[in-house]
Amino acid sequence: MGYFKLPALFVIASILCRLSSSSVYASSISKYRTLVKYEFEGLVSPNISSVVAASPSGSGNSSANTGEFGTIRVVKNIVRESNHTDSEVLGQVVGLVNSLGDGLVFLSLDFMMNNSRWNGTLGVQGVLDQNQGELEVVGGTNSFRFAKGYCTTTLEYSDSSFTVYKHTFRVKF
Repeated sequence: MGYFKLPALFVIASILCRLSSSSVYASSISKYRTLVKYEFEGLVSPNISSVVAASPSGSGNSSANTGEFGTIRVVKNIVRESNHTDSEVLGQVVGLVNSLGDGLVFLSLDFMMNNSRWNGTLGVQGVLDQNQGELEVVGGTNSFRFAKGYCTTTLEYSDSSFTVYKHTFRVKF
């Protein structure tokens, strides 16, 4: 009779562990927040916010082919609440954009937020293909301390004077 009690206890313990881990997983998922921010890149002087710092051809100017493999751009763009030019400025995006050729770029960016709701940085990096893709959130400071998650990036709008990127963050901090 004792032989049948041991497997029954094991089954009950397994079920309780499974239920417990499911609720922990569900509660950790619910703590992720969705933040949507818009990055404005100025393309025309005096509002140029992205410049070529180095290129394989050695030209090193903003008229160089920015899609050429090895081209490195430095960016300092505006972050806004919406995709409208008159929406609230939340901070800046600063970092490096490295061309990998064939429409691919490697980004290493800090979203520097300084407004009434958020104060701190969110660091992201990753590869975008044709101005869209998913970046990993690699950390944060102040309001975003210990941030982890991901950021989906898409090209929202582009014309001759500026480009707008939409960043949808799913982060936990």
